[in-house]
Amino acid sequence: MRPPSPISLVAEIQSDGRLFLSWIRRSRLGWLWPSGTDLPLGESVERYRVVVEGSGGTLTFTPSEPQLAVPAEALAGMTGTVTIKVSQIGDFAESRPVSGSVVI
Repeated sequence: MRPPSPISLVAEIQSDGRLFLSWIRRSRLGWLWPSGTDLPLGESVERYRVVVEGSGGTLTFTPSEPQLAVPAEALAGMTGTVTIKVSQIGDFAESRPVSGSVVI
């Protein structure tokens, strides 16, 4: 019942201090890519849970696309290594997270 985990998480600190995150979604409706376009989502809506954990606490976001820009102000209390976890919120369950880290 879980959607497949997102893959290829990329985390980059931008010149203005934002944390830009992107990932690739996967679909439970198929694994082939015959037309070269995105596979159907397989859920009623596209939603993700993004958790950013660091020395300054935990931030949670629920974007509706496979990317997120975390404002520099939200990261103000965080220094050192920050852990990021991204999971897809499905109709019946949440996927296992893809995780990564970045140094702020």
